[in-house]
Amino acid sequence: MTQRRRWLGIFPSTALVDGGSGRRDALMEPVRAAFIDGVEPQPRVAVLCALLSASGALPTLHRDIPWSGEVHQRGKGFEKGDWGAQGVSHAVAAAAAAVAASAVVTTAAVASSTQ
Repeated sequence: MTQRRRWLGIFPSTALVDGGSGRRDALMEPVRAAFIDGVEPQPRVAVLCALLSASGALPTLHRDIPWSGEVHQRGKGFEKGDWGAQGVSHAVAAAAAAVAASAVVTTAAVASSTQ
């Protein structure tokens, strides 16, 4: 759900707000447990933790996961873990394949329309 707001009271912006479905809380619970309590996460959650850490987005979740040196170290551990690296590499490979397929289809469409 989006909400129109003003940044610094001047600039219009759009913010994502919780829609009240409970999906965010259900997703954040195992992520929070992995970072704060050191619980061994399921592979899906471990990949999400690795992506949050590698993308630099982890500090923006400070309300849910208080930022600390220990959280930072756990994030780096998720990035280096075999299960995390494997999941991230699969996600990157899938994205690259989608981009390549899109380029081939676009090229074929342009080539057929010019003949």
